[in-house]
Amino acid sequence: MMCDNLRDKENRLNIGIFGYQETGKTSLIHVWCNEPVNNEYIRTTEMEYSELNVTVLDTTIPLTFGDCGFEVVEKFMDSGSTALPFLKVMNILIFVFATNSIDSYNFLEGSPSSVFFNPGANVEQYVILNMNDLEEKDETKNLVKEHAEQNNMPFFVTSTKNPDGCKTVLNKIVNSYFENNPNALEKFKNNPLNKNTKKIKSQKRKSSKTPQSSHEVNNHNDKKCCTIV
Repeated sequence: MMCDNLRDKENRLNIGIFGYQETGKTSLIHVWCNEPVNNEYIRTTEMEYSELNVTVLDTTIPLTFGDCGFEVVEKFMDSGSTALPFLKVMNILIFVFATNSIDSYNFLEGSPSSVFFNPGANVEQYVILNMNDLEEKDETKNLVKEHAEQNNMPFFVTSTKNPDGCKTVLNKIVNSYFENNPNALEKFKNNPLNKNTKKIKSQKRKSSKTPQSSHEVNNHNDKKCCTIV
């Protein structure tokens, strides 16, 4: 689902995605949102937004992805403006590199220290290395991994040819964000969407004839992975 702007941004988890051209940013978003992936290069000439709900720790989290492609960055630079108004409402920034593109590394090498990419201390930053080509180049992979480690940015490897793997990476990123920001999770738990869910679950428990054992309850509470819904 595409939206024209950051609708209801205060009640959503906003994720900005940046990268050089042809790194697979838009394709990753399509995979996460269960949309068809185009085999041809998708030019992102304007900022585009997609929405998705995920479930983390029994809590429904509405996500908004902001797809900021290389052409969009060039427009900001040519006009003399910056992306700060966009970046300041982001909770997570994901920098996407490609194994077959040293240019993608050169483009994002200075990202963690750049005002353009780093608007404040409250933003969590992550790195994804997208294997969008069968010819994996170890040089790029090693550079990107070193870059992520030096800047304390969690590092993940994906391939849009493996949709389940891509979704697992998104799950880990969202879960990591809430592990580092527990108060943010509490805010979403108070969302009316989750209150309605709790009411339904409570009614189901009352109608259940077989009570849960303490072992089952403990196993349930120990789950920390996200589920895309």
